[in-house]
Amino acid sequence: MISIWWCNPVIRRRTALAKLMAEAPGLMLLDEPTNHLDIEVIAWLERELGATRAGFVLISHDRAFLKILTRATLWIDRGQVRRQEKGFDAFEAWRDQVWEEDTARHKLDRKIKSEARWAVEGIRLGGSATRPGSRIAAAPCRPNPLARSRANGPGRSHQIGSESDRS
Repeated sequence: MISIWWCNPVIRRRTALAKLMAEAPGLMLLDEPTNHLDIEVIAWLERELGATRAGFVLISHDRAFLKILTRATLWIDRGQVRRQEKGFDAFEAWRDQVWEEDTARHKLDRKIKSEARWAVEGIRLGGSATRPGSRIAAAPCRPNPLARSRANGPGRSHQIGSESDRS
Protein backbone atom coordinates (compact mmCIF):
# COMPACT_ATOMS: atom_id res chain seq x y z
CA MET A 1 0.00 0.00 0.00
CA ILE A 2 1.25 3.46 -0.87
CA SER A 3 1.40 6.05 1.90
CA ILE A 4 -0.26 9.38 1.10
CA TRP A 5 0.81 11.16 4.27
CA TRP A 6 3.70 12.86 2.54
CA CYS A 7 1.18 14.69 0.28
CA ASN A 8 -0.22 18.12 0.96
CA PRO A 9 -3.31 18.45 3.22
CA VAL A 10 -5.71 18.96 0.30
CA ILE A 11 -4.80 15.65 -1.31
CA ARG A 12 -4.95 13.87 2.05
CA ARG A 13 -8.44 15.28 2.72
CA ARG A 14 -9.65 14.28 -0.75
CA THR A 15 -8.28 10.77 -0.35
CA ALA A 16 -9.81 10.33 3.11
CA LEU A 17 -13.24 11.43 1.85
CA ALA A 18 -13.02 9.12 -1.19
CA LYS A 19 -12.05 6.20 1.05
CA LEU A 20 -14.93 6.97 3.44
CA MET A 21 -17.48 7.10 0.61
CA ALA A 22 -16.12 3.88 -0.95
CA GLU A 23 -16.57 2.02 2.37
CA ALA A 24 -20.29 2.98 2.35
CA PRO A 25 -20.78 3.24 6.14
CA GLY A 26 -24.28 3.33 7.63
CA LEU A 27 -23.59 6.57 9.51
CA MET A 28 -20.98 9.27 8.90
CA LEU A 29 -19.90 12.10 11.19
CA LEU A 30 -18.39 14.84 9.05
CA ASP A 31 -16.70 17.63 10.96
CA GLU A 32 -15.93 20.55 8.62
CA PRO A 33 -15.71 18.31 5.54
CA THR A 34 -15.30 21.23 3.13
CA ASN A 35 -12.22 22.70 4.80
CA HIS A 36 -9.17 22.66 2.50
CA LEU A 37 -11.22 21.47 -0.48
CA ASP A 38 -11.54 23.20 -3.83
CA ILE A 39 -14.90 23.90 -5.46
CA GLU A 40 -14.80 20.82 -7.69
CA VAL A 41 -14.29 18.43 -4.78
CA ILE A 42 -16.98 20.18 -2.73
CA ALA A 43 -19.41 19.73 -5.65
CA TRP A 44 -18.44 16.03 -5.87
CA LEU A 45 -18.97 15.60 -2.11
CA GLU A 46 -22.38 17.32 -2.31
CA ARG A 47 -23.45 14.93 -5.10
CA GLU A 48 -22.17 11.86 -3.23
CA LEU A 49 -23.81 12.80 0.06
CA GLY A 50 -27.03 13.77 -1.70
CA ALA A 51 -27.20 10.35 -3.40
CA THR A 52 -26.24 8.21 -0.41
CA ARG A 53 -28.82 6.34 1.63
CA ALA A 54 -26.55 6.42 4.68
CA GLY A 55 -27.16 8.81 7.53
CA PHE A 56 -24.72 11.60 8.15
CA VAL A 57 -24.17 14.40 10.64
CA LEU A 58 -22.56 17.58 9.31
CA ILE A 59 -20.74 20.14 11.37
CA SER A 60 -19.77 22.98 9.10
CA HIS A 61 -19.45 26.72 8.68
CA ASP A 62 -20.15 26.35 4.95
CA ARG A 63 -23.73 27.65 4.83
CA ALA A 64 -24.26 26.82 1.15
CA PHE A 65 -23.14 23.22 1.78
CA LEU A 66 -25.50 22.93 4.76
CA LYS A 67 -28.45 24.44 2.88
CA ILE A 68 -28.09 21.93 0.06
CA LEU A 69 -27.69 18.77 2.16
CA THR A 70 -29.64 19.12 5.41
CA ARG A 71 -33.17 17.97 6.22
CA ALA A 72 -33.08 18.58 9.98
CA THR A 73 -31.06 20.87 12.23
CA LEU A 74 -29.65 20.30 15.70
CA TRP A 75 -28.65 23.51 17.44
CA ILE A 76 -26.61 23.54 20.64
CA ASP A 77 -27.25 26.89 22.32
CA ARG A 78 -26.27 27.83 25.87
CA GLY A 79 -26.02 24.19 26.94
CA GLN A 80 -29.37 23.19 25.46
CA VAL A 81 -29.85 20.99 22.39
CA ARG A 82 -32.72 22.01 20.14
CA ARG A 83 -33.98 20.14 17.08
CA GLN A 84 -35.88 21.41 14.08
CA GLU A 85 -37.27 19.13 11.39
CA LYS A 86 -36.26 21.58 8.66
CA GLY A 87 -32.97 22.03 6.89
CA PHE A 88 -30.41 24.71 7.54
CA ASP A 89 -32.19 26.99 5.08
CA ALA A 90 -34.82 27.68 7.79
CA PHE A 91 -32.30 27.93 10.65
CA GLU A 92 -31.87 31.70 10.91
CA ALA A 93 -35.61 32.42 11.10
CA TRP A 94 -35.97 29.66 13.72
CA ARG A 95 -32.99 30.97 15.71
CA ASP A 96 -34.40 34.53 15.72
CA GLN A 97 -37.81 33.25 16.88
CA VAL A 98 -36.24 31.21 19.70
CA TRP A 99 -34.13 34.19 20.82
CA GLU A 100 -37.18 36.48 20.85
CA GLU A 101 -39.15 33.95 22.91
CA ASP A 102 -36.22 33.51 25.31
CA THR A 103 -35.84 37.28 25.68
CA ALA A 104 -39.56 37.72 26.42
CA ARG A 105 -39.46 34.82 28.92
CA HIS A 106 -36.36 36.31 30.59
CA LYS A 107 -38.03 39.73 30.94
CA LEU A 108 -41.14 38.12 32.44
CA ASP A 109 -39.01 36.08 34.88
CA ARG A 110 -37.17 39.23 35.98
CA LYS A 111 -40.48 41.06 36.47
CA ILE A 112 -41.91 38.19 38.54
CA LYS A 113 -38.77 38.04 40.71
CA SER A 114 -38.86 41.80 41.19
CA GLU A 115 -42.53 41.74 42.20
CA ALA A 116 -41.97 38.80 44.55
CA ARG A 117 -39.02 40.57 46.17
CA TRP A 118 -41.07 43.75 46.56
CA ALA A 119 -43.97 41.81 48.07
CA VAL A 120 -41.69 40.35 50.74
CA GLU A 121 -39.53 43.41 51.40
CA GLY A 122 -42.37 45.89 50.99
CA ILE A 123 -44.45 44.15 53.65
CA ARG A 124 -41.44 43.82 55.96
CA LEU A 125 -40.39 47.46 55.50
CA GLY A 126 -43.80 49.01 55.91
CA GLY A 127 -45.91 48.03 52.96
CA SER A 128 -46.38 49.98 49.79
CA ALA A 129 -45.29 53.25 51.39
CA THR A 130 -41.69 52.11 50.96
CA ARG A 131 -42.07 51.59 47.23
CA PRO A 132 -41.25 54.66 45.12
CA GLY A 133 -44.21 55.99 43.20
CA SER A 134 -46.74 54.52 45.60
CA ARG A 135 -50.19 56.11 45.69
CA ILE A 136 -50.46 55.53 49.43
CA ALA A 137 -48.67 58.27 51.29
CA ALA A 138 -46.56 57.43 54.30
CA ALA A 139 -47.78 58.66 57.65
CA PRO A 140 -45.99 61.84 58.74
CA CYS A 141 -43.29 61.15 61.30
CA ARG A 142 -42.94 63.04 64.54
CA PRO A 143 -39.51 64.47 65.14
CA ASN A 144 -37.35 62.44 67.48
CA PRO A 145 -35.97 64.69 70.22
CA LEU A 146 -33.04 62.35 70.80
CA ALA A 147 -31.91 62.72 67.21
CA ARG A 148 -30.75 66.26 67.95
CA SER A 149 -28.66 65.21 70.92
CA ARG A 150 -27.03 62.46 68.84
CA ALA A 151 -26.29 65.02 66.15
CA ASN A 152 -24.35 67.12 68.65
CA GLY A 153 -21.88 64.29 69.10
CA PRO A 154 -20.76 62.18 72.03
CA GLY A 155 -20.21 63.90 75.34
CA ARG A 156 -22.22 66.96 74.42
CA SER A 157 -25.48 67.64 76.12
CA HIS A 158 -28.43 69.35 74.62
CA GLN A 159 -31.43 70.48 76.54
CA ILE A 160 -34.82 69.52 75.30
CA GLY A 161 -37.73 71.78 75.92
CA SER A 162 -38.37 75.52 76.00
CA GLU A 163 -37.13 78.33 78.25
CA SER A 164 -40.38 78.27 80.22
CA ASP A 165 -39.82 74.62 81.18
CA ARG A 166 -36.60 75.53 82.95
CA SER A 167 -38.02 78.15 85.31
